[in-house]
Amino acid sequence: MSANELAVPRAVCTVLPAVLLGMLLIGGCARQPAPDLYILDLPQGTAVSGPAQGPSVGIGPLTLPPYLDRPQIVTRDGAYRLRAAQAQVWAEPVADGITRVLSDSLGRELGSNRVVVVPQRAREPLDWRVAIDIRRFDGTPGGTVVLAAGWTIYRGGAGEAEASHTAVFEQAVEGGDYAALVAAEAAAVARLGQAIAAGITAADRGAAVRPGRRQP
Repeated sequence: MSANELAVPRAVCTVLPAVLLGMLLIGGCARQPAPDLYILDLPQGTAVSGPAQGPSVGIGPLTLPPYLDRPQIVTRDGAYRLRAAQAQVWAEPVADGITRVLSDSLGRELGSNRVVVVPQRAREPLDWRVAIDIRRFDGTPGGTVVLAAGWTIYRGGAGEAEASHTAVFEQAVEGGDYAALVAAEAAAVARLGQAIAAGITAADRGAAVRPGRRQP
């Protein structure tokens, strides 16, 4: 055989393994299980319903550290290392979940169904507005969730600042899986909402309040 006659089978032998490898890789990707989706939420049943009542409170702006701006759930691995889970992800931007839990918590504590996110849903004059800076929000399954935040309470939608606070909330994770971790994170956010509500109540009375730090 001539060199030209041998060139075709050699080319086929070179291409076929690459094609087969590509098919195997595609098949492996196709068999990857879908990730588990999680949301931050509180147990239902105690929300204030009925006609508009209670103080009108706007939540926003809410800022997060850059490491939380991702779909993966972030866990703490030692003092200086974080891990982003690949199979456990948020079903929505984590800021949306935090805001929703804060809204529910504030509404329950203040007896109000007029807690809104600003500026998107502010359709009426606000009695209070709260700007929140989340500085840390992570934990480990079977360990502890840590939520560090600062917030400023304003009287009215664009009024002067009435009070500023910072606090660290530590919440035990009652289980070794991600569902337990997310439940503890929601509970920590709810405690932040309780502290903010206490600050609003104190500002309304012209008093000051210092939020607590730890709950097992």
